[in-house]
Amino acid sequence: LESNARWIEEKRRYVDFGPSNREGVEGFLRDTSIEDTPLGAFVEGLRRKSEEREKMLERAREAERRDRAKDREDEDGMDIDGVEAHASEDDVDEQ
Repeated sequence: LESNARWIEEKRRYVDFGPSNREGVEGFLRDTSIEDTPLGAFVEGLRRKSEEREKMLERAREAERRDRAKDREDEDGMDIDGVEAHASEDDVDEQ
């Protein structure tokens, strides 16, 4: 906040209008993007970090879903002892 205040003070140093000049006040930073201000750059950095963290969490969630699905597939084909629970066609024909 302090760096943003200093940045604003520096910009105000060169204006030739007072606070009662509505048009001058409204146009004061009209051509300045928010990301060009110290506070705006800080907020942009937080936003980017948040997006990166959300992407990382989503990748982890997706990997967890894949692992669970694979575990279920593995369990569906095995009995408690890890032996195939379903008899093959050859096994059925032999009986």
